[in-house]
Amino acid sequence: MKKAIKAGLLLLWMGLIFYLSAQPAAESSATSGSTALLLYRIYRLLGLHGASEADFMDTYMRLIRKSAHLIEFMILGILVSINIREYKTKHVVLWSLLLSGIYAISDELHQLFVTNRSCEITDMLIDCAGAFLGVFLCHMIHEWKK
Repeated sequence: MKKAIKAGLLLLWMGLIFYLSAQPAAESSATSGSTALLLYRIYRLLGLHGASEADFMDTYMRLIRKSAHLIEFMILGILVSINIREYKTKHVVLWSLLLSGIYAISDELHQLFVTNRSCEITDMLIDCAGAFLGVFLCHMIHEWKK
């Protein structure tokens, strides 16, 4: 049962990544814009008044988008590692890195077929870095628990 839940979570997460990558550019930007606006409101609530909304959006929109890439693939790396570990195989880290990396690359390639989206090498590298970070984080926690 636990194995099925872990596999289900991985498949759901992969589906979410696919869904987000299948959004046309305008829809994807709107999602990022909503997140940036929320962060701007938090910024203002904290009493920080240094930037106008437009300046804040210009400055942080790219950072928010790239951070989202890193985080979504870090979670993917963790979920892949957890699932690979279920098979009690050797080279868990290697298999986890390989599978996470392949999905990260395929996700960027998938965007070539989406309206006004593109395949960017920098995003591919950020996706892979996030996946690798997740795999190593999971591995370190597993080693620490031993």
